[in-house]
Amino acid sequence: MIIATVHGSDPGERLALLIDGTCRLYKAHATGAAHLPAWVLTPAETLTIRAPRGTRATRRPGTGRSGR
Repeated sequence: MIIATVHGSDPGERLALLIDGTCRLYKAHATGAAHLPAWVLTPAETLTIRAPRGTRATRRPGTGRSGR
């Protein structure tokens, strides 16, 4: 799993955002796993992987694939 650390609406508030690993999270919950390894990105690391606003990939009609 990869968890990004993002800023909340209050100054200094930090929130966790799951960006990869939803299937592993579900499987761990379904099987009762007590531990699940994860990478937790710092706020600085999270900023390095963010796409600039307005540059999100769009789906090409009929292909189900990203336009990038």
